[in-house]
Amino acid sequence: MEPMRFLIEGAPTPPMAQVMALARRAARTTASVLITGESGTGKRALARWIHGSGARAHSRVIELGRAAHTEVALIEAARDRVQYGVFGDAAGGTLVVDEVGELSSEAQAALVQLLDLATLRPVGLHGTRVIATSRHAAAALRPDLYYALGVIAIAMPALRQRAGDIPALVAGILARSAPPGRRGVQVSDAALAWLCHAPWPGNVRELETTIERAVALCEGSVIEIADLRAPGPRDQAGPPSTSIVPPLK
Repeated sequence: MEPMRFLIEGAPTPPMAQVMALARRAARTTASVLITGESGTGKRALARWIHGSGARAHSRVIELGRAAHTEVALIEAARDRVQYGVFGDAAGGTLVVDEVGELSSEAQAALVQLLDLATLRPVGLHGTRVIATSRHAAAALRPDLYYALGVIAIAMPALRQRAGDIPALVAGILARSAPPGRRGVQVSDAALAWLCHAPWPGNVRELETTIERAVALCEGSVIEIADLRAPGPRDQAGPPSTSIVPPLK
């Protein structure tokens, strides 16, 4: 999925408009950015968008995603005073550290050390920019890391806080994800109203999965509420899902 479209389709509602206005300003700088928000809100997509919308769009972007790999990569980079490991690999570009709040204290300390070194601009670290994401509150970060990363802080709103964006997001998901032969599938007014009132604990990622599943399972060319209620991964795992939202009255 193209990053910008994951975040917003068409004219955004005020919460997302504020996010994108700040993101555009961040893209014009080389400052560190900390993006916070619930899982599935598009934090990583926004990080990619910031990188791709600025002067570094054609420079390298390295993403550290899995916690175990990130831990090792950052600690080793802090110990390597010649090449600076993955931090040095991103020199002149962007290093995206996903879910930084889940890193151990040792790995967070290593990232602080690398950020401090980068301000001195030694050979091998020139121009490395860091964009980090976290679904945890600031308390999950070391204070020194929070202040080093949060030069620009962006809080992603949950989908339930920007429900007015759902109709445009649904239209975009249908246009991109419908397989050949299903491109004419639409969502009924009742189903769209149901989507706009669902709580979406998994945010935009859950919305996308729900629409793609409904497209695959609906019998005709119009998605109805029954198609949206088809069991999904969250139902199999146990926690509540949008499939148990009561009917609209």
